Amino acid sequence: MRQIRLILMTAAALMLASAIPGYAAPSQGVVMVKGSGAEEYSALPNADTLKQDVGFVPRLAETLAGDFRFESGSATESFDLDSKGNPVNRRKGLNFRYAKVLNGVTKTVSLSVEPSATLTGTENSTVVTYGDITLYCSDMQGNSVAWVQEENIYILLDINQKVTIDELTAMAKGLIDLRTDSTK
Repeated sequence: MRQIRLILMTAAALMLASAIPGYAAPSQGVVMVKGSGAEEYSALPNADTLKQDVGFVPRLAETLAGDFRFESGSATESFDLDSKGNPVNRRKGLNFRYAKVLNGVTKTVSLSVEPSATLTGTENSTVVTYGDITLYCSDMQGNSVAWVQEENIYILLDINQKVTIDELTAMAKGLIDLRTDSTK
């Protein structure tokens, strides 16, 4: 079962890698896995827990714009694949699920965060500037908004495309505007 879960997560990560803005690296792809020992969160973790589990503290909120509420999350590990398919540049990250139920319909958004200072847009990305931060918006294979802030890459994603780019952009702006002591 664990092996099937790992394969499915790897396949999903590879599929999404073409849909969302990518990292500027000399690699062939990005793989995200959640190992059997990964930390699971049923409540938004505090700064101390995040520092211990993944080594960094990103901007996080219990509720995102549009009344999407934290539902669950986990620590992840990502790595790039070099030209020979070998893993390089291993890094820990976070993947959180936010949900909203309206008129019996559930909408979900995934928020992924990991340390990196480099992000490039894909051909189909629309670029939005918010203050001094560049947001990369895409609707290919799912709606997504990605940006770099304080050397962390943030990606908001709705693979089902029930949440619009405008809604994701509002969520991104809310996270960007958070005071940095809000997760401490």
